[in-house]
Amino acid sequence: MVICPKFVFLHMHKSAGTFVNRMLLERIPYAKQIGYHLPYSELPAAYQRLPVMGTVRNPWAYYVSWFSFQSQMAQPNLLFNLVSNYGQQGFEQSISNLLTLSDNSQLRDKLMASLPEQFQNSGLNLIRSDIEHMQTDTGFYSFLYQRMYKGANSPTVLPAENLRDSLRHYLEQTDPFLVARTTDYLQHAPQANSSKHRPYREYYSTELSELVAHQDRALIQKYHYQF
Repeated sequence: MVICPKFVFLHMHKSAGTFVNRMLLERIPYAKQIGYHLPYSELPAAYQRLPVMGTVRNPWAYYVSWFSFQSQMAQPNLLFNLVSNYGQQGFEQSISNLLTLSDNSQLRDKLMASLPEQFQNSGLNLIRSDIEHMQTDTGFYSFLYQRMYKGANSPTVLPAENLRDSLRHYLEQTDPFLVARTTDYLQHAPQANSSKHRPYREYYSTELSELVAHQDRALIQKYHYQF
């Protein structure tokens, strides 16, 4: 979560948020970070008057990025270890487990038992009550989205697929002064915190692709995503 003089940025997990974070903190005067992957519900009251900006990503692409990133880490996070049985399951079964986490009481209980009660400002930064309030029949990425933006009044959520142009347009509408300060960054800064993987469509069976379409259906429809 980054507070800027004229808006607040909420950092959605694996949705180009690190790129935006760096740009705001490096180029916008008085921008400050007050937490990592914190949802709107944690925004201090003093800043709740500010508009909210965030990002979103094609869910099919998100799951490939998440799995690839965790697979390449020396110490994957707790969630990855649970849904992949500590790396013994491949992409298909791991993501199937992640997609149906909301309806798998045994897996949810294991996750909750291992999560802290207070935010730690690292990694996914989930806490026990987040999982307790997870809605059933909901994909994990949709859960993250709902958690992040719940309570925000008409947030501006920019698709990661054309983020640089969308960011430029948002800054033009918010404060034209900021455009000159960020143009070079938007044109030349590399992607941040990205993982190495093949095109996301190559990872999916028909059954798994359809499971994403069902579990994340509301978000897919809202942003007109397609496989």
